[in-house]
Amino acid sequence: MSRYSVLVRLAAVVPFIMGAAPQTHDAIDETLAANRSATAPQGCAWNGTLEQDLRSIDPDAPTILHSVMDRRTGRYANWQSTGPMRTGEGFDGRMPWQQEVSGTVRPEAGGEMPALAISEAYRGANAWWATDRAGAAISDAGPVVESGRRYARLTVTPLRGQTFTAWFDVNTHLLAQVTQKIGAATTTTVYSEYRNVGGCLYAGSMTIDGGDGEQYRQTFTLIRTKSSKTLPRRYFSPPKTDPKDFAFGALGSTSVPFWLEGNHVLFDARINGKGPFTMILDTGGLAVLTVATAKTLAVRATGNTAVGGIGDKVESSGYVHGLDVQIGEFMLHGQTAMVLDLPNTPPPARAMQGMMGYELLRRVIVKIDYRTNILTLSDPKKFDRKRAGIAVPFDYADHMPEVAGSFEGIKGRFRIDTGSGSELVVSSPAVQQHGLRKCHPVGVQRTSGSGIGGTTTAYMTRSDDLKIGAIRFDHFVANLSSQKIGAFADPSYTGNIGGGLLKRYVVTFDYPGQTIYFQRRPDVVDDTGTYERAGISIQAVASGLAIGEVVAGGPAEAAGLRAGDVLSAVDGAKSAVTDLSGLRYRLRNAPVGTAVTFDVLRGTTKISKTIILKDQI
Repeated sequence: MSRYSVLVRLAAVVPFIMGAAPQTHDAIDETLAANRSATAPQGCAWNGTLEQDLRSIDPDAPTILHSVMDRRTGRYANWQSTGPMRTGEGFDGRMPWQQEVSGTVRPEAGGEMPALAISEAYRGANAWWATDRAGAAISDAGPVVESGRRYARLTVTPLRGQTFTAWFDVNTHLLAQVTQKIGAATTTTVYSEYRNVGGCLYAGSMTIDGGDGEQYRQTFTLIRTKSSKTLPRRYFSPPKTDPKDFAFGALGSTSVPFWLEGNHVLFDARINGKGPFTMILDTGGLAVLTVATAKTLAVRATGNTAVGGIGDKVESSGYVHGLDVQIGEFMLHGQTAMVLDLPNTPPPARAMQGMMGYELLRRVIVKIDYRTNILTLSDPKKFDRKRAGIAVPFDYADHMPEVAGSFEGIKGRFRIDTGSGSELVVSSPAVQQHGLRKCHPVGVQRTSGSGIGGTTTAYMTRSDDLKIGAIRFDHFVANLSSQKIGAFADPSYTGNIGGGLLKRYVVTFDYPGQTIYFQRRPDVVDDTGTYERAGISIQAVASGLAIGEVVAGGPAEAAGLRAGDVLSAVDGAKSAVTDLSGLRYRLRNAPVGTAVTFDVLRGTTKISKTIILKDQI
């Protein structure tokens, strides 16, 4: 997941659990039999298609959820509307899919989405009522008392599905809630106020909470239920869409310059005829405007959505609509964007005023020529794929491209992320599962990055073995993540490949064809496989640049520098402390043994310390 990528998730509260002795296998059967009798008593026609409309109770931005489900198979299609925004998702029994707010549809074969869809279909069909439990593994999680009510809890793993825990009210025998890990977070869905419709009982209220806080919790109330005949599989398949909201000039392509800042691709775009605004291209992100950009455009954000990223914090975002984006001679019309601030570096680096991601990439072919710093957008119908380079197919994991590959012989799934400046981040579940810390005795544990959601920590080390398709990377820095929350704690993928490695190639993203093309650069690639040699992190503060972290046992600690020291000069040059990117570059690339003198302010005291650079990993 990129530094600037966002995860927008629904949300839940995990109740306090009191331990108790587990049930017997017979008791599990009794629990499910009682649930069937309570939910679908004699006279209930549990077949055909169920349509439901639900409304959220948010008075400022009410959401209508239209759900269609085949009660025999669990196939489903859900459509959610909030003001002008309409999104969809579904599962036809073979492939889950999602339709995002600007209308494009993608199959979700990557990450944990297929397993999550199978589990949702399993619950929708109440497949646990079958004699063989439809092949699921079901175990007892022990009874529990919460808020004075008793529940029987079953842990369920459908065949090829995602494990979840179902809570059944001991008195009514109805399903009361479901808790399930989605990524690194736990989502709880609470069902209540059951209603009798046609002899069957359905929840009249549903609350979804992903643990992001009460302000992001969503409660839906049932306003309509309809049973109809069984619909064919194709009804639940991905809808066919051909977006017409973009246009090129006569050539069918356009090229614009970009700036590489910390391995991030920054380019200029005009929005609603104003600008230019500096945007970051993020294959792991969605369209974003900063608060300042939205103010300049005189557009007002509405809604309140929880946004997560690489860190363990949750940020709040609203949405703006009807944006027209111009990049060179390319025009993208009527777009929706989130409004939240992106981390920025001080001048002379370019301040990021927004982000373009999936919405742009899904419509056009995007070529990043890291050698010439030229970004080219092309019409998919006119693009010559035969000359694009080595093809690596990908699946969608939510809105991110995910490829098959291996790291040091460990097969896994890797996300391709231009929004990350790192070379490779290995997810913390993969680090733990394969004991990677023990395999790399040389390295340092430290803060590894910052972005949406806060900062991240990792064990920084070196590796020479990463393969995706026919592409092999060697001599790179691997961040072995130690995150417990956030994108890098997601167990559904192995690693995240960022701009630090991608810049070794000319890379072309063909989202419509679900392929990434790589052309190796013929020149010597600057600043790759390098790592900071001073043992410090430097960050922007109100008064300039300051030392944010001092690595234990590193050169900076040996020289006597401390976290919080504010830089006033480097080797006597005051100009050096106005260029964060340049200073970081120097501390990565200056030869081992180089002496660098830092003049700092510690409170009101002026101090001068000399660091002797050496390799940290």
